[in-house]
Amino acid sequence: MIISNQNTQGSTEAARRMRLAIAMLVALLVLPATVGCHDKKTARSSILNDADSTLEHAYVLYDEAKYQQSLNLARMAKGIYERHDDQAMVSDCYSHIAACFQRLGDVDSGITNTIKGMEIEEKLGDNERLSSTYNNLAGLYLTAGRPEEALAFIDKAIEIERGFNNSPRLSIRYGIAAEIHLKLLNLDSALNYITMAHELDTRAGDSVKIARRLSVMGDIYSKMNRKADAESAYRQSIALLEQNGEITSRMITCQHLASLLIDEGKNREAVELLTTSTRLSENTGAKLVRMKNYESLAKALKHDNPALAIDYMTRSNNLKDSINRQETSELTAKYAAQFRSQQQELTIARQQRQIQRQYFFIAGALALAAVLLAAVVALFYFLRYRARSQRILQRVSKERQDFLTSLTNEFRQPLTVIIGQSQALQQQEKNPARQEQLEAIARQGQSVLSLVNQMINVSNINRHRANWYHDNVVTLVEMTIENARTMAHPRHVTIDFVAERSTIEMDFIPYYIDNLVSGVLYNAINLSDRGERIVTTLRRLDDKVIFSAITAAADIDNERLDNLFHSLERELRHRRGDNGKELSLVRHLVETMNGEIEVINLKDKGTAFNVIFPAIHTTGGYPRWVPDAIIPDEPIEIAPTDAKPTFSAEEQALPAVNAEQPIALIVDDNQDIARFIDSLLRPRFQTIITGNGAQALGAAAEFKPDIVLTDTVMPQMDGIELCRAMRGDDALRLIPIIVFTATGDNDTRISALHCGADAVVNKPFDARELIAIVTNLLQQRAFLRTNLENAIGGDNSVGNTIAEGTKADSEWVKELNNTIMANIADPELGSIMLADKMCLSQRQLNRKVKALTGYDTSTYIRESRISLAKRLLAATDQPINEIVVKCGFDSPSYFAKIFKQVVNLTPSDYRRSQQPL
Repeated sequence: MIISNQNTQGSTEAARRMRLAIAMLVALLVLPATVGCHDKKTARSSILNDADSTLEHAYVLYDEAKYQQSLNLARMAKGIYERHDDQAMVSDCYSHIAACFQRLGDVDSGITNTIKGMEIEEKLGDNERLSSTYNNLAGLYLTAGRPEEALAFIDKAIEIERGFNNSPRLSIRYGIAAEIHLKLLNLDSALNYITMAHELDTRAGDSVKIARRLSVMGDIYSKMNRKADAESAYRQSIALLEQNGEITSRMITCQHLASLLIDEGKNREAVELLTTSTRLSENTGAKLVRMKNYESLAKALKHDNPALAIDYMTRSNNLKDSINRQETSELTAKYAAQFRSQQQELTIARQQRQIQRQYFFIAGALALAAVLLAAVVALFYFLRYRARSQRILQRVSKERQDFLTSLTNEFRQPLTVIIGQSQALQQQEKNPARQEQLEAIARQGQSVLSLVNQMINVSNINRHRANWYHDNVVTLVEMTIENARTMAHPRHVTIDFVAERSTIEMDFIPYYIDNLVSGVLYNAINLSDRGERIVTTLRRLDDKVIFSAITAAADIDNERLDNLFHSLERELRHRRGDNGKELSLVRHLVETMNGEIEVINLKDKGTAFNVIFPAIHTTGGYPRWVPDAIIPDEPIEIAPTDAKPTFSAEEQALPAVNAEQPIALIVDDNQDIARFIDSLLRPRFQTIITGNGAQALGAAAEFKPDIVLTDTVMPQMDGIELCRAMRGDDALRLIPIIVFTATGDNDTRISALHCGADAVVNKPFDARELIAIVTNLLQQRAFLRTNLENAIGGDNSVGNTIAEGTKADSEWVKELNNTIMANIADPELGSIMLADKMCLSQRQLNRKVKALTGYDTSTYIRESRISLAKRLLAATDQPINEIVVKCGFDSPSYFAKIFKQVVNLTPSDYRRSQQPL
């Protein structure tokens, strides 16, 4: 009976396993396709967001005149949009690529890409975009010296634009049409178009455009031999251009009028105009204009001053040779760029073919896997059992490690209160005996904190994954030594670093190298007397890489390595009263990287620490390293314990605040720490205390505090998430944020700073340090907020808000804002043009704008454009397309995208939100 039952159970188990094997086979063949379909929409959305970010970065690089880099990013974005069939965005990419090629001097490639974008827009039926594309294409053909082809496209653009009845855009179309007809010598048509453009600009009151239309009108009159009309148009244009400070158009118009006067025999006045034009061309670096000016001056002076005329002709010839050499160089660079572009396209095509081959290989592998699956089932059960056992062991190990990490970090919470309160009481206590007792409490607290730091160091090492890299280790060692110099500075110990050569490549784990070099230097500093020097070297010897640190310390007996390290630690405790950073941990890191560590007694020359690594750890090869590789792949999470004091409902209730006194928002789920910080700030602030980030975010939105002090680890919403949420809120982004951390590691500090924290303070902290940080942040933010709000808002009274000591800066900011507003309608306005108008180099301008406003130049100009757009949308009924032109944006679609990113509303929604109910 028992045997029968066992056989039945065995048969049942075998049948169950067979059904499971069949189900797994079906899942292997079907599940990938199912999962692919299920996640397709999500993946697509994520990829398109990446493409949007890439194209936005391309726009920024274009504004910074980095045209090749902008071109590369736009191509990347276009490839993504094409794969996801987003035709509208593909058209935008083609338009931007064409603009980059035009800036790089490759007009033919610009025409090719514009035509591709035009074909897409014609299919989409977007007439507004088509008008701009036709206009751009006409301008490109005109630049390329092909006016016949340009004429057809400008006629199409004018026909579409007349339907929209957009005066500023129609004026631009008429102006280009006039230049095309002038090139074709259709003088009557050219005069008709430029007259219509002049009338539209006159109604709009755009004096700069009026002056440019008059200049073209003068060119047309001159071709028609209507000398008097041409001279009158030129003189009106020059007067308006001089009044508006427009340099480029003014110097060209002066040149044209001078040529006209020379033909009429008015040489003296012509010489004056040519002299002015030459001076302006020297300021702007316009060599071609200056060369033509020299030719005209030679012509005007050949009778009155032949010697000077010959000198001008010589200058003209020399400049012509220089221009020819430059054009040859640019042409060579153009063909080189075309060659690189073709090579990139060939590379992309080759990669696509490789991907197709990989797809065929994968299909074959799946078919083979289906055939072999029956033979693998038994092995699968074995491997699954072993993997399950390993996961259990890993989970237990991780839970144990997380518990120890959480426990050691929780020690910092009570230590913050103990050390801080004892120091505060010590300053208030007058009794020497009580002061000594309080000092003993603080000293013992610091001792416990040192032990906690050692435990956290060991925990951090264990939590980091051993990611190997292969690269130049000199860079990483230099960075670590630079940080160690901060530790050495209070002891007046100097650290020198000498590398055998600038590049020493090896296999290494960045986090381990950073910690072991820091550990060796920390102990070397503690061994050194005040004012001594530590010499560090890094060299390659055969297949080894050796790091050495030599310090002039007391003689140490050369014992075995283990005993030597223990005796060295005891000596550190004896000499400094500090147990230092455990060298046993350093030895563990070195051995993990298959290296060796030794300490050598150099007798009267001191002591040398030598760390020896194999240059190559494996023959398989590792990826290249970048500095971000020091940061661990997974953030450290610390689970809160139930031991910390909590807040009652009454304490968590938001209080009534006095608007006249600054507000400090304290966010910490530990009641004692929150009250301690409250006691430090209350003499100067009215405080609001919350126990988690979610409640703090609501309090910040309601009360708009002057400063926020938050812990990192809290329930519901931690300090990092709170910081990120406030920086993403326009109403809260300027509030200074101080983040407290009990972990003491660089990862948490870096994460907090990346999310927008103004300062990161380790627990326990010095009360005086915290007060100093709060005071400095409030002073800096008050200056920056007042300056920026007035400057970007267009308020020229910004000088009244700047201290007396910075009156010159106030005047300079006024001039900067006036210059931006005078040229804001010009789409070409960027850091290069603004630097030229401010008579500074681009580098000087960027540095000064950043220092006075906190923005880089491109962002400051963009914010000024958005600020003007907001005022026009709120205060006028002008069409949005007209506002786009007045604010200097290239296209309505780009304007709408940037506006929504900054204001979080579309232009139409923003206008409706500003209208009274």
